Amino acid sequence: MSQNPFESLTFGNSLSLRVDGAIGTMSLSPNGRDAVLAGRKGLFIIDLDDPFMTPRWLHHITSWEVADVQWSPHHFVKPSWCISTSNQKALLWDLARPSNNAIAHVLHRHTRAIADINFHPMDPEVLATCSIDTFVYSWDMRSPRRPIGKWAEWRAGATQVKWSHNDPHQLVSSHDHSFFLWDTRKGAVPVLRAENAHTGKINGLDFSSADNKLTTCSNDESIKVWDLSNSSTEKIKPSVIMQTEYPVARARSLPFGKDGCCGIMPLRGGGNAIHIINYQGALNENAATGKQFKWM
Repeated sequence: MSQNPFESLTFGNSLSLRVDGAIGTMSLSPNGRDAVLAGRKGLFIIDLDDPFMTPRWLHHITSWEVADVQWSPHHFVKPSWCISTSNQKALLWDLARPSNNAIAHVLHRHTRAIADINFHPMDPEVLATCSIDTFVYSWDMRSPRRPIGKWAEWRAGATQVKWSHNDPHQLVSSHDHSFFLWDTRKGAVPVLRAENAHTGKINGLDFSSADNKLTTCSNDESIKVWDLSNSSTEKIKPSVIMQTEYPVARARSLPFGKDGCCGIMPLRGGGNAIHIINYQGALNENAATGKQFKWM
């Protein structure tokens, strides 16, 4: 079958599939051909070119909810790698292995549940985890027994972690309503602190692939864009603030088109829909009058 998703017979078609078992999260392969669903029974791999074929089931029975699963974005280097959470552990799966021996590494250093995981966008061997125990760890799969980097914000558990797409040494983590920018070369002290970046808990972080901008979203019903180009300053203000009428679970810059657009997924409300916003266009339209704008 073709590796090009545009040549797939199912591409662009609406589809509903039933998978027995509690599914907590999912991820797509980099080429868009396969989907991985993660839940308390393990991983289910669905071939989207043949979606009604019985999914491949990688057994891992657990009583813990899966906080996140991610397929490695490095299609030409590690196309068979996936990572998922299991309470305090992160499990690295190699889908090229037999289903009964697919766990390649177990990453265990956190003392409380892992909240988020993120593959490094440039180094296929490196990933980051963060946990309610307040710690953020970076791991190298060539020596997975212990983390190669460790950072912590002692006052609040870590809820999200993301690597920068522009600087291979930088990553950001969120802790309650604040976020912190870390540099792997500069020890345990953050290079930037955004205290009280939101008035509610931060639910999502996302770096732009085009420049050094960070998008955050929160329970306070807002999305903010931050320019981290000058990360040496301790006081940083958002360059864009978007107000909604619902708490926001995720806000991500689009992987296509020009920068200045993002997709928004409500935590609840919002018409149960994904909203795509051109906030740069709205800013340009309102620049003369200085009016605020709100997305419904």
